Amino acid sequence: MKNILFCLSLFISLTAYSTRYLVQLEGTNRWPLNTTTGSIITIGNAQSLNSWITSTSFKVGDEIWLAAGTYIVDNSIIMPNGVNLYGGFSGTEGSINDRSKLSGGKSWEFNNPTIIDGNNQVNQGIVTLANNLSSTFIDGVTITKFKSTNPTSNISGVGASILTNWLMQNCIVSYNTSTNNLFESRGTGVYVRGGQLLNSYIHHNENLKSGTASTYGGGVFASSTESITTLVKGCTIEFNTATSNGGGVAFGNDNTIQTTAIQSVHDLVWSKRVDSSGIIVDFIGEMPTPEDCTLGRPNALGWYCPIENGPMFTGVYLAAQCERARRSNDAVDRKNASRLAQGLINSASVSDVKGFIARGMGTDGICHYPIGSDDQTHPWFYGLHAYLMSNIPDAAERTQITNKMIEVAAALELTGWQCPCDGTFKGQFRGSFKVKDYRAASRYLFMLRAMYDVTKDSTWLTKYNTAVNEIPPGATKTRLQICAEGYIPDVVAKSSIAEWSLWTYVGSQASLSKLIAWEKNDSIKAQYKLGLSANVTSALVSLDKYKLFDNNDTKVFGTANWRLCFPTWYAQTTITDAINLSNTGDKTAIGLRKNFEAQYMRNPLAAAAIVALSLPIDGRGRDAIQNCIKWYDYTKINISEFFYAEVAYYALP
Repeated sequence: MKNILFCLSLFISLTAYSTRYLVQLEGTNRWPLNTTTGSIITIGNAQSLNSWITSTSFKVGDEIWLAAGTYIVDNSIIMPNGVNLYGGFSGTEGSINDRSKLSGGKSWEFNNPTIIDGNNQVNQGIVTLANNLSSTFIDGVTITKFKSTNPTSNISGVGASILTNWLMQNCIVSYNTSTNNLFESRGTGVYVRGGQLLNSYIHHNENLKSGTASTYGGGVFASSTESITTLVKGCTIEFNTATSNGGGVAFGNDNTIQTTAIQSVHDLVWSKRVDSSGIIVDFIGEMPTPEDCTLGRPNALGWYCPIENGPMFTGVYLAAQCERARRSNDAVDRKNASRLAQGLINSASVSDVKGFIARGMGTDGICHYPIGSDDQTHPWFYGLHAYLMSNIPDAAERTQITNKMIEVAAALELTGWQCPCDGTFKGQFRGSFKVKDYRAASRYLFMLRAMYDVTKDSTWLTKYNTAVNEIPPGATKTRLQICAEGYIPDVVAKSSIAEWSLWTYVGSQASLSKLIAWEKNDSIKAQYKLGLSANVTSALVSLDKYKLFDNNDTKVFGTANWRLCFPTWYAQTTITDAINLSNTGDKTAIGLRKNFEAQYMRNPLAAAAIVALSLPIDGRGRDAIQNCIKWYDYTKINISEFFYAEVAYYALP
């Protein structure tokens, strides 16, 4: 009884402050001016229905009542989560149950029809977002004349897309058209995944192709998975057309990422890319010897050798493998995740300098290059945090990892969160988490908050709460304000980031996603969400560059023979020396393939991971992610960053 009462009181508290918007077409004056049932909104030449919805700040539980008439829209209607949309009103009703229907007619036959018309100019009608937490209705509208012609990615639902916790009922979806050459079209009338389509009339929708694209469902595409249930019930679906796979209805598992592609990535990583230390190598090539690491050959950073970015890759990949193990509950997947976690522990245990994270270990499993970086350190924390939050480690391993994280974090506290070097570079630092850019701000806040999550030591939570509103040295904004802008200011300062370097921002997006999940303060959470969504908008542009990757390209990947590529060597005593030496490579011997893969494989897949990590919150980009992952022949890739395909895949809700 207590649970029932609690649920009831929660419902009342959510609905007591909701707003009802009474919408009418200009010149119709459907709603009486003296109404007390809601706020009157008039749609006309100055403002379309879709633009009004986009520009309005709704709350969960708000209602939009559309009076009768034809609302011609100039763009898709993106429905905010938790906001109900109702049509079929004359303007005199005080309740949705007062709407008048034809005597003896069907549930969708209203006497005062509300029509949302795409005028054959708009590619999608009503679009719902993922991560809708409460049951939300689209009820009593007609959706017609939306047209998708040769989109640049798969399209799901030309008339409407209905996702989890959305319920469409008493609607008509008709005369929508999809004509595609290259990309899949699923459900020209309605696409349903995790939602419900009830008591509606779906007719005269066309799903056509003129090229190699597949079509699924002229009227409806209903998708489900093992964890997602979809319901289509009480509908009349007739006179719809599809070139292939279900003129009326197509059913399927909409996990359209080919399992063979993901399994290929997984098998290639584990057969060739995880070394004996449990760390992902940059590429397959000769491993550095103790002498190479001591001398700093090819350079003291380890750039252009197989152990350049071990913890950076392994930390991000470990989080994905924990999710894989959760889904599969397979002993091999759990063992693999443990192996990666121990690889990260190894990278923090081979030096006598506390807080130093080695980029990887050479032939003896101990030797390493002396210069670490922030790019290695943050993913180290991120991966181990994900592992500790899983049910994989036993008590002994959990204690071991927690203690090591405490040790590293305490050492970084003493350096002011600068990343220390070891060996002949001891006393020097490469990378700091207290500088003014977005990447540093998001990473630093995550690590502080993650340490509280791991240790439950309130000191870390206090440090996090203080750091949120601090202004970093050289900055004019707080870390929270910096996070709210996303990585766009970083791109403005260095334009090559969007083309080449998004792989260094995957961890930052993962950090924002976790910070949003942790944060109790709604104002702070909203700022984090702004930054996350800004990153998605930018990353979607970079993601699309996967189409420029030619799987039959034959450029030379000379980096595998790194000794030949870097014949010049001299002793280095400063980080600047090491960077300068790394720039002396023989460009002819290095070849063009590494940069080609970096720009058109690594960067798009990293962008896919950035978007996927945001999908439960932002809702955009599922189809683009799927298309990107399916594009590559992974057996032909030389650099190891194709693992970002798995990072993206296992981030998808």
